Amino acid sequence: MNNYRTDVQENAVDFLIDNDDMVKDALENNFDWDRNDIADLDQNFHEQITDREYHLEEAAYVLKHCENKETDSGLWGGLEPEQAIGCQAAFSFSNDVWFECESIYNDLKDKVEEVETELYETATKDAPRTRDKVRELDEQILDSEVSEECRRTAVEQVFDLFIKNKEV
Repeated sequence: MNNYRTDVQENAVDFLIDNDDMVKDALENNFDWDRNDIADLDQNFHEQITDREYHLEEAAYVLKHCENKETDSGLWGGLEPEQAIGCQAAFSFSNDVWFECESIYNDLKDKVEEVETELYETATKDAPRTRDKVRELDEQILDSEVSEECRRTAVEQVFDLFIKNKEV
């Protein structure tokens, strides 16, 4: 690991890009970054980020630089000391990547909201308004459909830009 913070950021970006369908679906549904809300998030994150082995020197480096050190000793209870330190490092690095993913995801979510609002305003600015109840109901249905399409389009635009630039 060259620069710990850079490694955390790169792993977070790579995880989000590698799981783009899951992330885009979560953004479309306006989910929070939560293991319980986003299908397969916990499993994918554990397999791709947490489930790593660290040699003693690598583990010491992670534990020295991490911002969210894992303290649940039950995760490494019963392991030999060197394995226990490696396990603590794996979960500590995972914690840092998790919070970086959450930060990027929340930035993406905010950007989607901005783009969605712009798209919706553009799509509906010329829509005629009437007081007729039937027409008003039709407009509500149309507004709902336009809003959903704007959200999908906003997610695609924002995520495509994120993949291209690897930043929000």
